[in-house]
Amino acid sequence: RDIKVVGFDGQPQRYAGEPDLTTVAVPLEEMGRAAFRMVVDRFADPSAPARRISLACSLRKGETA
Repeated sequence: RDIKVVGFDGQPQRYAGEPDLTTVAVPLEEMGRAAFRMVVDRFADPSAPARRISLACSLRKGETA
């Protein structure tokens, strides 16, 4: 019956009085490097099958979870 709210920016609380939102911090630099490598690979072999990769994220637990 509880509702949990989680953001995906990994940012700390911005305004006083707000609940401290739980966030998932995504590794933006690593994501950019991986995306670039995938684009380069796609140009090198356009017929290669699509790939899915997973990057580690970290949880910054706040009052909302």
